[in-house]
Amino acid sequence: MEQKTTREWKGEMLVSTRKIWCNIKKYWILGAAVLVICAVLVGLLTFREYRADLASAAMDTYQGQALVYIDSGDEDYSDAYSALLYSERIREQVNEALLANGFEEFDKNLDTANVDMSGTSMCYRVIVRSIGLERTQFLAQEYTRLLLEEAREIMGLRGELIDEPVMTTYMTRANGSVEIFELDEPRTVTLSLSSFLSWNKIMIIGAGVFLWCAFVAVKVFYDCTLRSREEMDQISPVPCFCEIQKGDRESARLLAALLDAVGEQTQKRQILLIAPGAGKGLTAAFDAIQEALKERKSGVGLEMAAQAAVSADSLDQARDAQLVYLFASVDEDDANETDRAFANLSTVGAELEGYIISKPSHRRGKTKASR
Repeated sequence: MEQKTTREWKGEMLVSTRKIWCNIKKYWILGAAVLVICAVLVGLLTFREYRADLASAAMDTYQGQALVYIDSGDEDYSDAYSALLYSERIREQVNEALLANGFEEFDKNLDTANVDMSGTSMCYRVIVRSIGLERTQFLAQEYTRLLLEEAREIMGLRGELIDEPVMTTYMTRANGSVEIFELDEPRTVTLSLSSFLSWNKIMIIGAGVFLWCAFVAVKVFYDCTLRSREEMDQISPVPCFCEIQKGDRESARLLAALLDAVGEQTQKRQILLIAPGAGKGLTAAFDAIQEALKERKSGVGLEMAAQAAVSADSLDQARDAQLVYLFASVDEDDANETDRAFANLSTVGAELEGYIISKPSHRRGKTKASR
């Protein structure tokens, strides 16, 4: 048989769906562990937020919201009005009013005031938040009054109160959102699906999955183990002679029949099966093939050798044999080692007839043979 003088494989990464699947199965426990760690982390974050929400719900926090009209010519001055209410001058006036009416002094960490434009009709909402119902109501009235006065004095804009401050209770959740309750409605904290599916928690789970996928991808990239005949074809300069199942007696009988036929056709009765590496798969199959040849009363003399990639004695044995078949085991042999075995056999002038693929016994299907 005419052999190829040049080999197409140049050491590129061999990738197949089987190789990817084998690595996924090999490292699925790691993936499960990563997901468990991420789930525990999400659970801890959720519990921490839940405790923070409970602490917020226990606080005596209230919100007062008043509606005012300021003739601003349809211009949105919300930011300017909010900045005005946070000015030092307004803060001092509010603090004096608080102390004069028997309340504790102004606390910038607890007492807040904001202004939002309500639609486009020059109506503004004055939103005040503080601790205690009476204090919050007083602050809402004071801030509303001062806003109307300062808008008229500083900006020359006429304004008036439309709705008196309406009081509600509120709580600030751990994620920064504000939840509003009616005065007679109890502040409650519940865990829902959204508590576990917030954006940052989804990102944590996604990061865990991504890291595991990246790890598997790296393993696939550096995995040189032969996983399929298609990968073997990229390395081999000779055709596939036969595919057998490990530990399958019928596969051994089929291979014996093929070897017997080759011996009769070529009149070359000394056949060597040689493995690229340690040859564990070959050792397990050799006795069964020998027994099948004896059953056929074949005149073929079968020998075996290993370490074709590194053993000089095995190469000398291959050079002296009449016919040589490289015996490669899927999921065991290394692609680089198998490539070196082919190169070595070609260099020593061995009569390399083809290669034999040995597949795991759990892979069922029809046995294929070709010459």
